[in-house]
Amino acid sequence: MKRGKIDELMDAIGAIDEELIAEAAKVRAGSGTASGSAAESESGTASGSAAEAGRAGGAENSLPAKKRSLRLAALAACLCLAVLAGAYFGSRAGTTDEELPLLDIAPVAPAGMGDSAIGLAGTDLDEFDNGNPWREEMGLKTLPAFKNSSYDSAGAPIGGLSAAEMKERLQQLSAAFAVELLDIQELKLADGTLCGLSAQNGEIVLEAERNGGLYIYFRVRVESEEAAGGRTEGGLLALPAQWAGDGAEMTDEEARELILWLTDKYAAAFGFDDPQPVTYVESNLVGDCTRKFAVYDKGSSDVADIINYNLARVEFYIEDGFLAGVRIIGRLDVIEEAGSYPLISVAEATEKLLAGEYKSLSGNYDIEEEQVEKVELVYSTGTEAYLIPYYQFYVNDPYEGMREDVVHYKLCLVPAVADEYILTETLASWRYWG
Repeated sequence: MKRGKIDELMDAIGAIDEELIAEAAKVRAGSGTASGSAAESESGTASGSAAEAGRAGGAENSLPAKKRSLRLAALAACLCLAVLAGAYFGSRAGTTDEELPLLDIAPVAPAGMGDSAIGLAGTDLDEFDNGNPWREEMGLKTLPAFKNSSYDSAGAPIGGLSAAEMKERLQQLSAAFAVELLDIQELKLADGTLCGLSAQNGEIVLEAERNGGLYIYFRVRVESEEAAGGRTEGGLLALPAQWAGDGAEMTDEEARELILWLTDKYAAAFGFDDPQPVTYVESNLVGDCTRKFAVYDKGSSDVADIINYNLARVEFYIEDGFLAGVRIIGRLDVIEEAGSYPLISVAEATEKLLAGEYKSLSGNYDIEEEQVEKVELVYSTGTEAYLIPYYQFYVNDPYEGMREDVVHYKLCLVPAVADEYILTETLASWRYWG
């Protein structure tokens, strides 16, 4: 069954899980709203240069900081962005190699990266453009790494924004969408640790996470299990007729026009000076296609563009002619720059890949050079201690049961930071001895 856009949005919200939401629901009849005293006791915001620049917002590179279908006029899934928006201005000045902390990287592929293979139906990989601004020709020698905010062992965010900061963002978001906040529930772990806030008014749900994530969506009402599959009964904004449907049938040009139309419609809310639309189509193994819609603000340098694309962008979810949901990624507000780290080259990373020194949740096995068809540089966005750049390789990996015109690519990650800056214990876990 084809997955709906709100299912995708819910996947993105994975850190605040159903149990937390269920716990919040239990106290709706009581007094479980976010309190000022709890908010005042939380002060774990980042203080590094990138994070400070993020909170300053506005100037050169204003940047933007889960769960089912959506509805209402999206008068500004973004007014909050002017406040939520972070910006990347540059690496920590004066840091020497000797002062750079060793990086504790995840022993498994970071969440949201290299975690599944993609299928392309009827599209040559050379023509596949996911909007990533990185190009090998940039010749970058260093890139910043960031000390991540805190997560528990299950991946729930337990550090970053305070209750007061999250509550303020929900209030801004509700004002932008003209949705009255009837109450705000704290989302907590079993031990009482705050993970996020959730608010609901009818079918509209707003959520804020301590890691800077912000979401607004319209709950799907399902009459039967068979009626599921991501169908919506409305959305945040009914789109003009030229953008009817869920987007898969749009051309790239039409999709870019839609993204820029949405960004322009809410320009004051996003605070983007030079919005860069991101749109592309992926398919599953049987050829069902899904179009992605996102936008980030162009920075003042190649490095700023790369950071903004990965850690400070807005994603739109389009379904059945509606803006179904909005996800605001605001990681720059809660992470601290650790310094600028030397990079290995694409050639060196390719050697590691072919030697089995890579991670992919679809498993490690020997890869032949002729299977490698594309490489890009991406930042980790998971729960590991440090967010660092990786080379992500697209490996042609035929899969039984694929439709004839679908090409299956296994996504494989190799750390882009030189080995000497990575903790030996964690680096060892990236070596495959098969």
